[in-house]
Amino acid sequence: MSPSEVLRASAQRVRKGWCRGNLFDIHGGVCAIGAICEVSGEENIALVADAEEALRDVLGNHGIVDWNDRATQTAENVALTMELAADFWDANQGRERTPLELALDAVFA
Repeated sequence: MSPSEVLRASAQRVRKGWCRGNLFDIHGGVCAIGAICEVSGEENIALVADAEEALRDVLGNHGIVDWNDRATQTAENVALTMELAADFWDANQGRERTPLELALDAVFA
């Protein structure tokens, strides 16, 4: 499974039940990170990390947890953003990173 496949499946999972404040809730909801972990398999740390990185790439300065847990956030927005991140991941694979991207990675590492 690729990070984009994880994100698309996670978007579908969020549409079935979403929550904020916890990875999972008693009603079967998942937050964005909970969905990524569930879909990719929690033991697949590298895949979870790559999918989270792809999501962070479209969120900009927002952390995934803070973004998911905002009072104005909706399940559909979370799902759509995950799908956007999957599209972004697919579109940018196989290309060299620009010097600016490499510099930003170094600054924010």
